[in-house]
Amino acid sequence: MPTVDINIPHDLKEKMKEHDELDWDRLIQGFIRSRLSRLELADSLASKSELTDKEAEEISDKIKKGIARRHGSVK
Repeated sequence: MPTVDINIPHDLKEKMKEHDELDWDRLIQGFIRSRLSRLELADSLASKSELTDKEAEEISDKIKKGIARRHGSVK
């Protein structure tokens, strides 16, 4: 299985250590799967639309950016 490194603030890491009974890898994988599922749904809805490809792509990009912004992954 591939490995992905992420950067997290020191205070967050300390709080995670307080709950070492949790499988943080599994929780993060679940979070990523959930977000990808939402993105795939957005892509699917856009692909079935009667909008032009360009219009659908613009809407899809806006949705993806909005989700990313909401979760702090866009700088």
